[in-house]
Amino acid sequence: MIDNPLYKKAVFQAARRAMLENEYVIKGFVEKIVFNNYTDEKLERLNILLRDMYDNDLFDIVMGMKTYTDFKDRYDQEILLEIENYSCEYRDESIKLNTK
Repeated sequence: MIDNPLYKKAVFQAARRAMLENEYVIKGFVEKIVFNNYTDEKLERLNILLRDMYDNDLFDIVMGMKTYTDFKDRYDQEILLEIENYSCEYRDESIKLNTK
């Protein structure tokens, strides 16, 4: 997977986000979820989503202010749900680390 051009493109697109919060969470998503679970077809869809999704929309998902269903007519629902679930776990883990 590490040499897959589609994976490399996803890593690049995750790192080019305008909002730092988006960059951290999406980079983690690509490294932890995408790396072992995505086919080339799904990588293509992820790359389209990362290319086309507005940073403010992604931020709303990452921060839990909106759900994937709020964007049902705009973005890939399957991938957006996976990002939403990962973001929720990321936030929960961050809270646990900061309360210790």
